[in-house]
Amino acid sequence: MVKSAIFKPSLFGLKHSNRDFTQKETWGKNQFNSSFPASLCAYLDGKRPKNVYLKLDENLKIQPAELSTKELYGLAPDSDNLFYAFESQFRGGSKMITIDLFAGCGGLSLGFQKAGFTIVAAFDNWIPAIDVYRNNFSHPIFNVDLSRESSQEIWEQVSFVRT
Repeated sequence: MVKSAIFKPSLFGLKHSNRDFTQKETWGKNQFNSSFPASLCAYLDGKRPKNVYLKLDENLKIQPAELSTKELYGLAPDSDNLFYAFESQFRGGSKMITIDLFAGCGGLSLGFQKAGFTIVAAFDNWIPAIDVYRNNFSHPIFNVDLSRESSQEIWEQVSFVRT
């Protein structure tokens, strides 16, 4: 009698990952939908065709282009230095935190609050809207022109609020 090999469930090419493919829930729609494209890229790399992606040209027309998986990742997809870090599964009861960019008078912030988010900061640069926002919310709103700030400068303001 021939002994058959026992294989550990996995997706092609995803050697190092935060996903445990031996677990049933890893194969569910919302997790599989993000894991499969990475696996497909690894498979294509092994077969040598390039990935086709869509980009906009200078006239905002959609143009197909090709990109190797190695160019996409910056490493070969089977590299021991590549770790596939997929999003974590949402656990009910987790505290959801957000910031509101281009806050205006707070319509989006109100929606976030009603959805259970904690808003730690808001940003706008129109004084009348900021005044209305401050009358309706207790968290800080910053008078900032986001087109002139780096993401690092914005993050530093948010970090200051959270400490």
